[in-house]
Amino acid sequence: MEVANFIMEESPWLLLGLAVLPVVILGLYVYVKDRFNREPWWMLALAFVFGVLSAFPAIWLETRIETMNPYPEESFASAWYVAFAVAAFSEELCKFFFLYVLVWRSKYFDEYFDGIVYATFVALGFACFENILYVFKAGEVYEAGVATGVGRAIFAVPGHFLDGVMMGYFFALAKFSRKWYKRWWSALMMLVVPMLLHGFYDAILLTLNVSGGTSVVLLAFFIWFDVKLWKMGVKRIRNLEYR
Repeated sequence: MEVANFIMEESPWLLLGLAVLPVVILGLYVYVKDRFNREPWWMLALAFVFGVLSAFPAIWLETRIETMNPYPEESFASAWYVAFAVAAFSEELCKFFFLYVLVWRSKYFDEYFDGIVYATFVALGFACFENILYVFKAGEVYEAGVATGVGRAIFAVPGHFLDGVMMGYFFALAKFSRKWYKRWWSALMMLVVPMLLHGFYDAILLTLNVSGGTSVVLLAFFIWFDVKLWKMGVKRIRNLEYR
């Protein structure tokens, strides 16, 4: 009863907690996974801040690209355009740019797993900033803010995190692979793979929204895709964890 009363008290601190807690949990998860030669805390903090900063050019770029949308609003084609061209392209490109600037030539980027660590912290910085915006905007109606916070804690924040895992995985291969063709292939994949995964994630949700949220098939496909994304991310973490 006390928990229920606390939730219904319309506390901005609860909304902030819902927005930030999943970021903290996932950050601690990948930090613990970095078993050997852990990164200095100030570099991780800087990666997180760079992730927050990456949201600003991403918003600017998204706004510009969205104005070029050739499809009717609330159409399926428009949903896919927004998912891939607006959100996935802009956000992953900006996160990658800030990741590259921070660590590509850093002396602290000296192990394969470091790629995943830094990429996920950049992604979590972006996700934290975005999450706070979404939760407090929805929080104009308090119950909607709580629902948004819970939903994004389960899906959206882990989505950014897992995109970061994939980017960091190929980022590390591009840095440390000895064969030139593997380096170039990984350099391409460190942008293409996160963009595709991000795009499909958003496209399914936006298509579901256009359909009125009533498509059981789309909802089932989204759940399957989310589980698949987790499996892919965990596999990449295990591949580099002891490398």
